[in-house]
Amino acid sequence: MAKILLTGGSGFIAAHVLELLLKHGFAVVVTVRSEEKGQRILDSHPRTPKEKLSFVIVEDIAKEGAFDETVKSDPPFEYVVHTASPFHFNVQDPIKDLIDPAVKGTTGILKAIRAFAPTVKRIILTSSFAAIINPKNHPKVYSESVWNPVTLEDAMSPMETYRASKTLAERAAWEFLEQENPQFDLVTINPPLVFGPVVHHLNSMDAINTSNTRIKNMIQGESKSGLSLTGSYLWADVRDVALAHMIADIIREAYPEKKSILPPEDVADDLPVDVYGYDNKKSIEVLGLQYRTLKETVDDTAKSLLEIGPASSAIMATIRVSPTANLLRKSRLFTLPPALSPPQDPATSKIVFESDTATLPYPIRAAIEAPASSLARGDWGLKRPLPAKSTTEKSSTPVVRVKAIDTFEHVTDFESAADHTRTLQKFQELHIPISLPAKLPYGSHLLTRHQSPFDALVDNTEHSEGRKEPGAKQFRHSGPWLARQTELGFQAYLKQIRRRKPELLQKLKERLIAKLTAERKIQARDGGEDLSTLVLPVAVAEKEFQDYVKSLRADPTSMGPVIFELLDLPSPPSVPNDSIGSNYYASLGTKMPTPEYAMSGPPKTHPSAGVSYLRSHALLYNHPSFGPQTYQRPVEARILVPKKRYRGRMGRAIVGIGGIVAEDAQATIFNDPTGPSGLAYFDVTIPGGAKYWATPVRAFVDSNGKISLLFFRANPNAKAPYGIADYKKPGYGANAPNAYASARGESRVMPQLDRLSPRQPRFHDPDKSPQTSPPQRGTEEVARNLMKTIGSFS
Repeated sequence: MAKILLTGGSGFIAAHVLELLLKHGFAVVVTVRSEEKGQRILDSHPRTPKEKLSFVIVEDIAKEGAFDETVKSDPPFEYVVHTASPFHFNVQDPIKDLIDPAVKGTTGILKAIRAFAPTVKRIILTSSFAAIINPKNHPKVYSESVWNPVTLEDAMSPMETYRASKTLAERAAWEFLEQENPQFDLVTINPPLVFGPVVHHLNSMDAINTSNTRIKNMIQGESKSGLSLTGSYLWADVRDVALAHMIADIIREAYPEKKSILPPEDVADDLPVDVYGYDNKKSIEVLGLQYRTLKETVDDTAKSLLEIGPASSAIMATIRVSPTANLLRKSRLFTLPPALSPPQDPATSKIVFESDTATLPYPIRAAIEAPASSLARGDWGLKRPLPAKSTTEKSSTPVVRVKAIDTFEHVTDFESAADHTRTLQKFQELHIPISLPAKLPYGSHLLTRHQSPFDALVDNTEHSEGRKEPGAKQFRHSGPWLARQTELGFQAYLKQIRRRKPELLQKLKERLIAKLTAERKIQARDGGEDLSTLVLPVAVAEKEFQDYVKSLRADPTSMGPVIFELLDLPSPPSVPNDSIGSNYYASLGTKMPTPEYAMSGPPKTHPSAGVSYLRSHALLYNHPSFGPQTYQRPVEARILVPKKRYRGRMGRAIVGIGGIVAEDAQATIFNDPTGPSGLAYFDVTIPGGAKYWATPVRAFVDSNGKISLLFFRANPNAKAPYGIADYKKPGYGANAPNAYASARGESRVMPQLDRLSPRQPRFHDPDKSPQTSPPQRGTEEVARNLMKTIGSFS
């Protein structure tokens, strides 16, 4: 899919353009004026991978060459959508505040694309109806052929400054196309007043776009005395175009109870008798647009203002909400914490099969659980019941989470929260702590040592003060895990590093000074010098520093540890230097809390994943009759997959314990005749499915956020205090009936029908005469006895 550059990415119109581009699979790079604005855009699209959405900072679009580096890309851009242009009425200097950003920003990006982005095919320029309208002499019909006759001298008038900026900018774009004859073509969009839902981030209601301010002022009661003149009678939804002068009537009709705060009905109408018309046939025929009604636009705009916090009480009282949203907002449930951003799906070309019921790496939304007393009455203990179709009828577990409160479709969306709440509940019943991951050798019965992820020396991140302690480890680093990065992600990371070059060189110099200072101290101490007379730290000349840098570049094994320390990268596993060449970029000894994280990467969550906060195994179950127990109370394990052969060897059985899928470490490659029923093969005759009792001993969370569990089969001493026992089939063990053994104690060997006949056996003892051999039975007799044996099992 094509790659697109979108300028002014934090703007009102650009936010809607970005949503559509991402929805249709385009890779988008947006320009913003600050790191903060760019990060907000990324945060609002948490499931979009880095190669699909990124940002670059262009602080001043009017600056010469502002876009020169921006338009350079790998892979290159094919299209550019230029929306960056200021629109406000707080103008102090017309040229500096509006004219230059609009005109120079437009011509600047056109020049940059022509010089540095030869692959760009088309530029879409977001102009304005202001470049068309002629307030002093309206034509009968406005269309694409009409231009605003405003001049630069006219721009000095505050009423004409914005119109002049848009007119001059668009004229400059078409003149550039005519004079330079570039490789790209140009399309301009000229919307009038722009209304519609707000989807981009705003710091406050005061930062709303200029056109939507009119709607905001009405529903907040600020236009109670009357409406200000618009100066234009056409409007554009972010999605559509229609008339604008009927907004107050629509709000009055939709919200009659708020009539007192709206403009009076008899307010003077500023629509002239000879109002101009418009011709938008081209947008319908070429673009295939289907315009929404003004009523729908105003309603959606008013609703979207509710999401801009903190909203005023006037808006809260005016906006219509769904019944469930009203219930949640008026109850204590509205204090639910905001949802976490879901993790990004890894980029892959393979088909990914996902389960809707799979346990996620960590919970992203708070769950609402019905109290038992309320559930018995059939409600959730609230003022009104939650919708049954989304709650009790959707899941047998009365726990739900709110996915969205009062969407644009006036729907509050619920889903079952059983995946996390049930897993958390079941795990807590195991009464075991979370350990740091450790590899258990296949077929081994040895347990790994428990180490809590909450130990002070291993519970560190890149911001922890404890990571500087001797022997400290950390599970989170400021740099990325390089092995998981795609080529595009790695190239983007290199660009960030290049921008930090002066800072990194300074840190490298400080490292050299510390190294030389330590060597000088050791030299002075060994030579018997007076340490108090030493001049420390050691001064380093620029040439000496450059020689040090050259020596690092010439020796990868020395440069590797320096890079990993300066960039705070999680160290990979040790390099098998006996099997590769002598020149390689070595890393530091692992600073990860466990070697398993060095093999598979840092964990996506905290190593405990919030599942358990127990620190040790120093827990004794206190039986009400027998007192403290040596063994944990056994838990039931359901056999999900019995042992099976793989390449001629028996594989381990898969069981489920406390909502966690785990391998039976004791069901190894050898036969296990005393194992639980249903472990060796699938047995449909076991009531309720194959299960047995197990004792969990270790649990940890791997790099992907998955809970892993190690356990043993519960021994008789662990099961005895509770009067529990594994299910045994009738005649289980040596007396178990099977197709090879007779219930009457006959031979366990299956007689071969094709080898039995009245003839003498092929091999016999020559010392014995044929008369001493037992008489041979015929084939018919053997078959008859076999059928009787099989019939006795039914």
